[in-house]
Amino acid sequence: MPKGARRRPARLAEKLCHIRHRLELTQEELKERLEQFGFVSDLDRADVSDFERGRRDPDLLTLLSYGRLANVY
Repeated sequence: MPKGARRRPARLAEKLCHIRHRLELTQEELKERLEQFGFVSDLDRADVSDFERGRRDPDLLTLLSYGRLANVY
């Protein structure tokens, strides 16, 4: 397998924003709910904003928390 930059998931930012809107949460409320799963710590509301704008990709444990929060396994 070639080494190099990881491919950016198509439409990830849009999908993360959609999850939050479906759950009817603010970015701050989402941050708190993600931290409740215990996989995510020291998350900031600005981090959630960066994820939703596609400026940053969340790490795998954060994505797992999003999935569990949205009941997607």
